[in-house]
Amino acid sequence: MFTLEAHLTHDITDKVWVSLDSLSRIGGETSNDGESQGNQQASTSLGGTLGVTPWDGGRLTVSGGTVIGRNDFGADGWQVMVQMQHVF
Repeated sequence: MFTLEAHLTHDITDKVWVSLDSLSRIGGETSNDGESQGNQQASTSLGGTLGVTPWDGGRLTVSGGTVIGRNDFGADGWQVMVQMQHVF
């Protein structure tokens, strides 16, 4: 499976940033007795992230995105993710 991930990030302030996120995947085709099954996966997703640094060593991010292009075997759907991290 080949994956290409890209982020275009911009700092709003020294504690707040945003990004435009892209993820493309292709591959994963299976074979049976050496014969290709013609089921290679392909999909491209687009989304965004808002990140804040509310305290020293801490980070809070909210990300979301959706699939904007795919073949019959590629991923489909949308996702929302919230992360809180702290470095000790």
